[in-house]
Amino acid sequence: KELCQPEPKTGNLIGKNPKVPKEKAKITPETPAIAKDATAKYPDIEIKIGKDEENFKIMRKRKPLMIVQRTNNDYRITYQIKPISASKLLNKYPGSVSKCATPEGPQWFKIVNKGNVEEADILSLIDLSHKYVEDEEAKALAKKEKAKERAKAKKAKERAKAKEAAKKEKANE
Repeated sequence: KELCQPEPKTGNLIGKNPKVPKEKAKITPETPAIAKDATAKYPDIEIKIGKDEENFKIMRKRKPLMIVQRTNNDYRITYQIKPISASKLLNKYPGSVSKCATPEGPQWFKIVNKGNVEEADILSLIDLSHKYVEDEEAKALAKKEKAKERAKAKKAKERAKAKEAAKKEKANE
């Protein structure tokens, strides 16, 4: 039995570096600062933390407002915004801002900050995104109210027709 077991490998470790975890680059604002700023400005926002404190979703009424992902070299923010506001950022930071495909919807964009995006612009994304989502919710609510009004008007019209038909029947009898 002793002859059949392989010998433990004691390979040559000279020239091989042990794996050292990479340090994350210092980028302002730090991702926790984004979360703190969002929750401080808007009480209806909640933060859902992912694997660590630097990967999280900013939610409003259970709907994603922004998604922040931190890597060793940069961080990516996926956000909803009006196209006109996005075009301003596209012109200011070419190559850093792009149209995003993963969260479905026409208004999702992504900005990659490797330290080249100003802190004020990152923090203004929270305001712009929150305003966009509020406006969309207001539009959806108005659309729902209009649909209810149309349904009521249609029912009232049908009742009026039914009453007229009943009156004509009584007149014919």
